[in-house]
Amino acid sequence: MPEQYALFVIWWGIIVGGALCVCVIGTVVYDVLGRWWVAKQERRRKANLFRPTHRRTYPKC
Repeated sequence: MPEQYALFVIWWGIIVGGALCVCVIGTVVYDVLGRWWVAKQERRRKANLFRPTHRRTYPKC
């Protein structure tokens, strides 16, 4: 009985620990990717503001 109980606890520990680990890693990756994407979009928007995208010599109204 104690051996089965120990095995049960170990398995649950692995399952719960793995799930928590995946959740934490997923959250961190999601956060980092989100910030990187926002920064990328912001950089592109600023670049588009300062750099004329079209080869026009006259100013756009």
